[in-house]
Amino acid sequence: MPQLIKSKLRPWGNSLGLTVPREIVIKEDLKANDTLFFEIKKEIRVKDLIDIAKKVKHKKFDTAKALQESKKMWGMD
Repeated sequence: MPQLIKSKLRPWGNSLGLTVPREIVIKEDLKANDTLFFEIKKEIRVKDLIDIAKKVKHKKFDTAKALQESKKMWGMD
């Protein structure tokens, strides 16, 4: 089963790089120059969704529905 690992994108010379947490390196027996495949999903906060929705002129905002729709949109349902 694929693992979900949270890592920050950081400057690395003229590029950007990710770090793999030590516990994952040990658990997966990762070595320098190993090839890894990963999926990129940018983090989105529920608060940001609520702020955006409040700008839209709706009489009633359903937070639970917005969360459900955002999870579906990001493939997290």
